[in-house]
Amino acid sequence: MAPKFTIVLTRMAITSGVGSMTVTLVTIERMFADLETEARSREAIAEFATAAMKADDAGTLVLEPSTDASRIWKAITYLSGVDIRESPDAYLHCTEDFVEFRKQLGIASPS
Repeated sequence: MAPKFTIVLTRMAITSGVGSMTVTLVTIERMFADLETEARSREAIAEFATAAMKADDAGTLVLEPSTDASRIWKAITYLSGVDIRESPDAYLHCTEDFVEFRKQLGIASPS
């Protein structure tokens, strides 16, 4: 299970130093773009965000640029819940919700 998880994080453009995880604003922009275009599953994106939250708990999360750390963190916490379902066949959040939250954070739209 651990190697599969590592592969998923690598595909999401996460850089890891020795004992650290770096999440950039560009990575967050890509996550929202992938949600809106359904290029990546909600579950994979929530898994990425949860890993970032765990790294923060461990004191090993780096947010870049540091001037955007607050926006990046808000995005991470939001993305951690994009796979929540309100019923077995429906998600709590729709694509329009992703677009609205991205706009609220001032994150660039997918190109």
